[in-house]
Parts: sequence; C-alpha cells; structure tokens
Amino acid sequence: MPTSDRIKVSLIIPTFHPAEFHPERAFHGEDVSSGGDPYLNTEVHNPIQTLSRMISSCADKEREIIICDDGSGAEYQTALRNLCRNQRDTEIFSPLKRNRLRCIFMDRNRGQQIATIAGMSVARGSWIITMDDDGEHPPECIEELIARGEEGNDLVYAAVKQPEKRKTTCMRRTGSALNQFLFTRFLGLPKEVRVSSFRAIRATWFRQTFENLENPFPYLSAMLLREGPRVSSIRYSGKAASASRYSIASLALIWWKLFRFWGPLRFIPSERPHLTADDIRSMYREK
Repeated sequence: MPTSDRIKVSLIIPTFHPAEFHPERAFHGEDVSSGGDPYLNTEVHNPIQTLSRMISSCADKEREIIICDDGSGAEYQTALRNLCRNQRDTEIFSPLKRNRLRCIFMDRNRGQQIATIAGMSVARGSWIITMDDDGEHPPECIEELIARGEEGNDLVYAAVKQPEKRKTTCMRRTGSALNQFLFTRFLGLPKEVRVSSFRAIRATWFRQTFENLENPFPYLSAMLLREGPRVSSIRYSGKAASASRYSIASLALIWWKLFRFWGPLRFIPSERPHLTADDIRSMYREK
C-alpha cells in the first residue's frame, strides 16, 4: 500500500535566504540574515536551526513536511538539503517513512505566495497546513486547526489572541487592514475571521481551486476565498507578527495587485500573462 494513503496532514513551510549563507557561523548563533529577506524574522539568527526545531516538533506518523525553497542562494540550498538528509536519518522518521520529509526548490525567486502554492501542489495529505519558517506558529495548534476543519469547514485560519507586546510598524498594520477589507468586501471572508499565513486547507478544496487558477497574480488566500469555501478560525496566545521586511514600495505594489487582480477591477482585461496550475508546476523541482 502506498505510504501516501496513510498521510493525514501535509505541512508546507516556505523559506528563502538570498544572501551568502555560512552554516558554520549560523550554528554558533551569529546573525546570518540580511536586508530585503521577506521570510526571515530579524530576531531569528539561524533559519536552519529554526527549521530543524520545527521539523522535530511537527513530525508525526500521519504527517509529511514539505519545505519549499524560493530560489535561495546556493549555500542555503545546500544547508537545506543537508538538513533534510540528516533529519531523515533520525528516529522520528522510520526507514519506511523517510519520504515524509521533502524539499522542493523553485527555479528562481518567485515570491512567498507562489512558493507556498507550489509546495501545496505536491502535498499528499487530506489536510494541508501552511506555516512560516520563523518558528512562531505553535505546532500544538495543528490538531485544533484540523479538528475545526473536520467540523465541516474547508479553510481555517489561526490568529494570535491577546498578543504579547511587540513593536509593529504603521505600515504593517495598514497592510493588514487593507487585506482584511479586500477579503471581506470582495471575496466573502467572514468579518470575524482574521487572515493569517497559519491555516488549514482541505486538500480536495485546494486541488479544485489550484486547477481553476488563471490569474496574473496568484495569492493563496484570494484564490481560496474566491471559490466560496466554508471558513472558520481559531485563536492562540503568542506574539504579534514581527515587523515586515518588505519596503513600502513593495508592500504598496502587492496591495495594488491584490486590488487589481482579485478586487473590483479584476474584470478589466489585462495584458499581463495569466498563470495557471501547469505554469506553477513548471517552476520547481523536488530533490
């Protein structure tokens, strides 16, 4: 019997490190992050160690973990391959279940949204969980997300409840508010649900949505909400999101594209090429 028959949950973790990476320094706690990296929390000095901890805490006999590298530098990709190889040899992955830890590599830097969607496209579980690579999404919430989904929901978001105090920028707060407005006003998001990158998606629902994709700007939450899923949410105690490392110009461009291609202007013809599921499948390789 194929091992995929016994996979209940696929965990998708996108990651990106564009600059020169020195794992021998990183493992001694030195800061190897660099400006312009949208994935890495500035408080996290060692992304490989963080991913290692995430793998150890999330691994389960009914789960697979898929790390999606979004066109990082060669040193970081080598470190990822070594991490996966070493983790597969630990006792948390039995010899018959080493294929439960997988790495896919985008052909170039495509952005966190497309990297996440690419990882989801190869998922074999009945449920798909997306998580950030900074280790701030608590693994103990995974089962609660699944349980809420199995109550009849297709999409369940996890958002911070009563976050610990942390400095957040006006830019990030404004961006979150704009996203909430667009998703609520134009894509049917219930007002009480807060969008987050920590979420559970029914795999059959994602596959249907993915195959129907035809948009110049693939954006996961917009893709899912446009198809009218049953949506719910859970809350967890933790830190508020860290400050965005995108520039103001980059964030403004993202918000404009969301508004243009997923909001009220989406019916206006565009000269930009529309990306499809087959286009995204052609953008990565698995190693």
